[in-house]
Amino acid sequence: MTVRPLHANTIKPVVSVIVPVLDPRPLEYCLDALRRQSYPASSFEVIVVDNGCPRPLPASRDPLLIVCREHTVGSYAARNRGITTASGSILAFTDADCIPASDWIENAVQHLSSQPGCGLLAGRIEVVVPQDRPPNVIERVELATAFRQQSYVSQAQFGATANLFVRREIVERVGPFDPSLLSFGDREWCWRAHLAGYELEFARDVLVRHPARSSWAEYSRRLRRTTGGYYELLRSGRVPKSRLLRDARLAIPVDVLRDQPNGHPRLTRLAVSALAAAGVAVRFGELLRRALLPESRKN
Repeated sequence: MTVRPLHANTIKPVVSVIVPVLDPRPLEYCLDALRRQSYPASSFEVIVVDNGCPRPLPASRDPLLIVCREHTVGSYAARNRGITTASGSILAFTDADCIPASDWIENAVQHLSSQPGCGLLAGRIEVVVPQDRPPNVIERVELATAFRQQSYVSQAQFGATANLFVRREIVERVGPFDPSLLSFGDREWCWRAHLAGYELEFARDVLVRHPARSSWAEYSRRLRRTTGGYYELLRSGRVPKSRLLRDARLAIPVDVLRDQPNGHPRLTRLAVSALAAAGVAVRFGELLRRALLPESRKN
């Protein structure tokens, strides 16, 4: 499916950056990174969507920011609210705990401008750990397995909304995200875009950084949430089961179990492998829970 080309030598297209927020603690780091963008400040806006913060986010006097609220629980409902608020011809999605590189918007617009027909762009998501200490076991697993955006694009034809750029005209044709999905809504939406004939590209230089989860509670919570979204898509039939079963390979960190660097102490390598295996067990346990207990599908 063709889209109208962008022309880099004319007026810069307006980009609307949409950031859903549930936990506001990391938000300021994200906003600081967005304020330092090399893209002209007059050509982009940041829409922060309060999706149930403990205290409502106050309206901002910063001309760059628009703060709104979405009462329906779920990041995809919040992103839909951001879409209806946005004025840009390009919609950029990231998360409150992501830190975009200073050339994030500029590089994305350059890709969209230079590739005829490109209307969906997934950027790289680099998982980072604190520099003042060695990564713990959970962080090592996160470094190897979390946000493998290039694999998502090449093997499953979707991009995680932690770093996704979309032409507005595509959203107008394909429709908004499914607000009933609490996870994997990006997978479902990208499938609809694929059916409509739009191609998704990966851009390595369109970069955001995401902190690695560092505790078992955080790690296992993510596994259960994403597995729940996967199960709901599998059950609904909105994405072919053959494709979703192929996607499941991305969730099994075989590379962690097989390719731990020899420089790691043997005990650390064993601990990382054991944790990766425990993560697989958590995923299978969540699938069984949802299959056997229908009321759990609401959680």
